[in-house]
Amino acid sequence: MQHRRIISGLVTRNGKVQDLRCIQQVAELFQKEAECDKGESLVACEGVRLLLDLVNGGQAHGAYSALYGVLESEDNAIDDVLDTLEVLDGSGSGYYAKDEQIIITANAPADGMEFSEWDVSPADTVITDKTRSVTIITMPDKDVAVVAVYKPKGTGSDNSGYHSLLVHNGSGSGSYVPGAQIIITANEPGRGQTFSGWTVSPADTVVTDKTLASAIITMPDHDVAVIANFKGGTTSTTVGGSTGSGNTTSGTGTGTNTRPGGSSSTGGTTVVIDKNGLSNTGVVSATVNGSSDNFTIKVTESSAAAEAALKALQAEYGSLDNIKYFPMDISLYDSTGNTKITDTTGLSVNITLPLPDSLIQYAGNNKVAGVVNDRLDKLNPRFSTINGVACITFTAEHFSPYLIYVDVTNLSDGTISDSTPKTGDGIHPKWFLSIGLACLSFVMFMVKDNKGDSKKKQKVAVRARN
Repeated sequence: MQHRRIISGLVTRNGKVQDLRCIQQVAELFQKEAECDKGESLVACEGVRLLLDLVNGGQAHGAYSALYGVLESEDNAIDDVLDTLEVLDGSGSGYYAKDEQIIITANAPADGMEFSEWDVSPADTVITDKTRSVTIITMPDKDVAVVAVYKPKGTGSDNSGYHSLLVHNGSGSGSYVPGAQIIITANEPGRGQTFSGWTVSPADTVVTDKTLASAIITMPDHDVAVIANFKGGTTSTTVGGSTGSGNTTSGTGTGTNTRPGGSSSTGGTTVVIDKNGLSNTGVVSATVNGSSDNFTIKVTESSAAAEAALKALQAEYGSLDNIKYFPMDISLYDSTGNTKITDTTGLSVNITLPLPDSLIQYAGNNKVAGVVNDRLDKLNPRFSTINGVACITFTAEHFSPYLIYVDVTNLSDGTISDSTPKTGDGIHPKWFLSIGLACLSFVMFMVKDNKGDSKKKQKVAVRARN
């Protein structure tokens, strides 16, 4: 039975569960097939609910036992959930669902040989490029077997040192020489989805940041395949902002509202955060300058914005090996959040955001820039702490891609944030220096003012000792 093959594939020889993700996949697919969400009272459905709880809790052995029980209880329902992909002389073998994309990689060829192509069965299986040693298979609703075929070196065409980069669900595919740096950009996510990361094979391929929708790959001396992954959209956070003309209201009050993809109904200008990597969004605030109207400011994930930010960083630094960055799109909408404002002449936004999760450790070393004509439009940010959260404030004078970034080879200890203040007051080190100098001046003044009397008392004291 197929479910027994699934079970055996989840366990190593010493009996330890090796693939918790696969268990979860089996459970979710079974749940869908058995229509457990429609109130079915199958014993197996109850088992699936327990199974998913175990998986989410990281309890691998308990999940394995529950999976075995689920499969035994409903043989017919599970029979067609997953099919087998067997890769000979390569990697990628496993159990997969219909339409799942899998990267397969040929083993390194023996001396004097080179990769030729993949032999695929059934022949109508969708494969991106049979002639590439790293390629992508789309799983059909049946078992598949692929074999890596090799040939003597020098046989057939010569690619003159170029290797293939395949980008699925994104752009950047092509042939490149080793060492080339290529921007890969995920397609814009579908409705209700967000980008969740890149799957890269071989796994040791150098990528600037797999969690960002646009990243840079350094081409190795062999073929590479990458897949842009997406997941169900996360809940956006809508934060009460200001009514314009400089009256900023912090998002920590009653203006904070969280709802899936919704807009605020509290009135006034609001800020919608729909971007992964920004925690503590309750400290967000904004002011629209140049108009007393109400607006919605959206800070979102955008593949186009991410790619524009990368190009601008490359133009500024060349290599991005030492650059950490967080791209985002900042756009202005009407008060309903439905109509984008295209004519923003005379408008600007003062916005306060928490430092991105990945950049908090760099504190005041972070920089902010917009992107204009593929170049960095550098801004002068202000750093503060609000309710213990490290924040950055800047003025957006146009609405387009923005990024927060840091050069990790050029850090200064003098600008590390201080989490002691509980307000939005600035924490730049110059204030500590100023206060220290003022205190020193006061002490020196008091010492000087009492010097005359001190001397007389010292003479008397000396004589008394004689």
